[in-house]
Amino acid sequence: MVNKAISHFGYTRPREAFESLPEPVARCAERMGWRDLCLSEEQDVIRGQFRKAYETQMNRERQDALVPVSVRENIARLTGTMEARTLKEGPA
Repeated sequence: MVNKAISHFGYTRPREAFESLPEPVARCAERMGWRDLCLSEEQDVIRGQFRKAYETQMNRERQDALVPVSVRENIARLTGTMEARTLKEGPA
């Protein structure tokens, strides 16, 4: 799917390429760097790295889905509070 999007959209139209891909595939491609995926001369290496990154991402999402929504909301709230405090106070 990614190779097909690369050949159709190239590195100059990443947004269109991401829109043509299923969301989990697009997220992984974006995380790896669309331009890097497009311009790599080591397609076999990149394919292996993409596959590993995608599998890791999917496993993480499956595990996250097991966490109750209330716990995820609390984590997000606490993380947001900590980030806001860090920005306000600056680095230690």
